[in-house]
Amino acid sequence: MRWIDLPDDEIAMHLRSYHHARAQRSAWLRTFKITPERLEEYEQELHYEWERTFRRHTRRLRNGTPDAERQEVGQEVLDDTMDKVAGKPARHGSTTAAWIGHGTLHGLADQADTAHPDRALGWHPDYTDLCKQREEQDQ
Repeated sequence: MRWIDLPDDEIAMHLRSYHHARAQRSAWLRTFKITPERLEEYEQELHYEWERTFRRHTRRLRNGTPDAERQEVGQEVLDDTMDKVAGKPARHGSTTAAWIGHGTLHGLADQADTAHPDRALGWHPDYTDLCKQREEQDQ
């Protein structure tokens, strides 16, 4: 979220959603209110919504596009994706609080630089390159 230049108070709001969603999903699994398979399907559904939004916003960017504009596009990707997933139910036949979808997406974004390339997602148009650069710096 820093790569798209979000203010600290907004980052804090997104982090709260991430932590609350993680706790809720864990409670659902412990109490058998959701299966691991359904949770995986839910994550795939959210990833699909992100991918559609990401591609729509980034398809016109060119290599010379200034970073400030790339950050703005990243903010649009974040905002529009959050709007899209806000009403997506995690459990069939139920309603799901918006922060669960939001936080679940942030959890997937947190995996963008791990061994889950099929789940990788990010907000900045160049998030894959930025993750690679961070990995190289950490080595």
